[in-house]
Amino acid sequence: MSAALGLLEQHSIEELNVSQIAQAAGVAETTIYRRWGSLPQIIAEAMSRLVLSENQIPDSGSLEDDLKRLLANVASIIEKPAVRRVFRFTMSVDDKNSDISNECKRFWRTRFEMGTVIVARAIRRGEVPQLADPQAVIEVLVGGVYVRSFLLEQPVTNTLITSSVRAAMDVARTASG
Repeated sequence: MSAALGLLEQHSIEELNVSQIAQAAGVAETTIYRRWGSLPQIIAEAMSRLVLSENQIPDSGSLEDDLKRLLANVASIIEKPAVRRVFRFTMSVDDKNSDISNECKRFWRTRFEMGTVIVARAIRRGEVPQLADPQAVIEVLVGGVYVRSFLLEQPVTNTLITSSVRAAMDVARTASG
């Protein structure tokens, strides 16, 4: 995973192959294929490990604080060249390449599911209504940061983080069935 991430820091995904990863890791290609099966699976796991190691799901006891911490971590992580490359790649994958497409979908589903834990805890604490939609809260939370960073290619500001957290809190508090 370290070899894959290191190479992603230097090369686009299109330039990357299992042979390069194996050489950088000092293992045989067959070892990599036996463990991960394909380049998309290697990349997805490498990114998942990176995100997990650098973006622990906060648990301060306050939904607003947890959302702010989560979003600040997300903003920091998406500035990494490897993450930017993978994000752009996942957005460009054609559904015709089902192996890569499925890995991309799995990666994003997992990331969002992890974030929804914050909202689920807030529901259990009675901080937000039972009908709050954790997925919608996280989508609103990160949406502006992804737009600013990837579509507009502008820096994420503290003002954007604050307004995104406020919007996500509004979504959580105004839940309806």
